[in-house]
Amino acid sequence: NSEHIVETIEEIDYKSFPIDEQIYDALIKFGISPAGACGILANAKAESDLQPDNLENFYNRKFSLSDAEYTALADRGEIDFVHDAAGYGLWQFTYYSFKQVLLDAAKVKKTSVSDIGTQVEVLVKILETPEFSKLFKFLKTTDSPEEAAKEFMLVFERPANQTDTAIATRAAFAIEFYKIFN
Repeated sequence: NSEHIVETIEEIDYKSFPIDEQIYDALIKFGISPAGACGILANAKAESDLQPDNLENFYNRKFSLSDAEYTALADRGEIDFVHDAAGYGLWQFTYYSFKQVLLDAAKVKKTSVSDIGTQVEVLVKILETPEFSKLFKFLKTTDSPEEAAKEFMLVFERPANQTDTAIATRAAFAIEFYKIFN
């Protein structure tokens, strides 16, 4: 019975899967190509080492908080998560508008701001905006994990370090993820 198979698949607890696999699967469900998903994953690896509760290291020191402490305070509304300028999560959301969308989504879904599914949904919501729609279209159609990593880095992440070496590092991560998942 095919209906039973679908119900069983939906009952799988994806949270028990490795983080990279959870992110990859979620990105694919949003229509991003395998290469595009690997490029996005490569950037998460470079930005947060795939730690969804990662607080930018400078702010760990500035606030004297661990990643888990900061996350708990954000979830309880006890810090100004939106306006503190601290990079947070898989893609180090820093802009107040991105962090507001993340905080609002977590409240609506009744999850933590560190929830992988919530962060991926927020990323996709941001990629759907006019500012990033061209990148989003590219990520849905590309068959080059290296180009996906580079474009995501330069258009979305926009890190201070945009050297050829930084681009090559993320491209190498993307190729490794592509080998794992394809």
